[in-house]
Amino acid sequence: LHEAAAESVEAGKIFIVNNSANWRPNAIKAFDLVAGGAIGEIEHVTCFFASPLMSIFDDPVLKGWNEPSGNMVGNGFGWGQQSHLLAWVYKATGLEPDKVFAMLGHSKKTGADIYDAVTVRCTNGATIALSGTPALPGNEHGGDGEKSPGKLIDIKIFGSKGVLFFGGDDGDVSSGQLEVRYHDGSDSLVVPGFEFENLSKEGPESLANFIEGCRGGPCYVGTDSLVGLKTVQTLDAMYRSGASGVVEPVA
Repeated sequence: LHEAAAESVEAGKIFIVNNSANWRPNAIKAFDLVAGGAIGEIEHVTCFFASPLMSIFDDPVLKGWNEPSGNMVGNGFGWGQQSHLLAWVYKATGLEPDKVFAMLGHSKKTGADIYDAVTVRCTNGATIALSGTPALPGNEHGGDGEKSPGKLIDIKIFGSKGVLFFGGDDGDVSSGQLEVRYHDGSDSLVVPGFEFENLSKEGPESLANFIEGCRGGPCYVGTDSLVGLKTVQTLDAMYRSGASGVVEPVA
């Protein structure tokens, strides 16, 4: 699919994966900072994602979310939510996954993974520590009139020149910020505000960009097929490692 998508883009077509967090203004600012060398060579990443979604991953009726199909080794929070976090990390860093070790905790009701502790070794030697769970109290898809609790995200990218911090509660813009701290003692860069996934009724920036691109206008690509491929490869290796108990290569 990646090869076919890349060929279509070369032919002038548009291909995006709808990880809406990758189109948020502070996300784009973070991507540009890292790409511009603000923190130097990437050496380590820690990333955490917690959501109030046990109502999905603990529900045996929701088989599409919780049961593997086809060639899938497992299913659950990894495919359902960690995919968004990984797509953000790979867009920001450009890292390429090489091998993965994972220890997973599973729902007693559905068998879905609900606690993920994952280590990724990348081709340049950098490491990624990925953690997450849907066991945040509350229900993101609560009843009418019930305030939806936000998701908690925390990303730290360590480079040879400094560290980029990005995190907060995606239900409260004021809960977090984008920050870069430098090893040489330069003043930190701080950009207030935190947003991640866009679930608004008005539609996400990703969709607006896609429509504009289809009309012949400019189209920012927050997640291309290569970022999508790396994300899928990492999650596939994560589930294989969770089942085998050993380090698994990215395939």
